[in-house]
Amino acid sequence: MWKALQGALSTGCQLASRGIEVDPAYKKCKEPETIDHLLFNCSFAKQVWLLAPFAKGLFLASSADLESLVSQGNKLICLPRWA
Repeated sequence: MWKALQGALSTGCQLASRGIEVDPAYKKCKEPETIDHLLFNCSFAKQVWLLAPFAKGLFLASSADLESLVSQGNKLICLPRWA
């Protein structure tokens, strides 16, 4: 998460912004591969968050920035594991 907050993950958009010739689109959905998209906005990421054992779900607004989502995630209450 620290790397994500520092913008240090090698996403397609990050690499392209550094002059590396890559397709900046995420292979699963063809949307721009940004940190926010990979962790929160992609339909696959949203499915993963829905499966997480939280008492109350994470509010994934497309306009939310990474810092606010991490802050919100720090306040989530995890449910106990199933037997």
